Amino acid sequence: MLAALATSVLAAGGAGENVTLQVTGVIGAVGACVAYMLAEGVADAGSIANGDADSADVGKTKKDSEE
Repeated sequence: MLAALATSVLAAGGAGENVTLQVTGVIGAVGACVAYMLAEGVADAGSIANGDADSADVGKTKKDSEE
C-alpha cells in the first residue's frame, strides 16, 4: 500500500523511473524486514504461551537460568 502511494506521488511529481524504482525497492525491503520481525515475535510468543521449554528461555541470560 505504501509503495503504491509512493509510486503515485513520485509519478505525479515528475520523478524519473530510476528514482521511483529505488524508492519502491527500499519501501519493499523495509516492509519485508518488519514483517519478518513481527512474525518472529508472534512465533516466539506462541511458543512461550504453549510452555515450549526451549523457547521459554527467550530473553533470559545464563545468570537468570542458574537461579
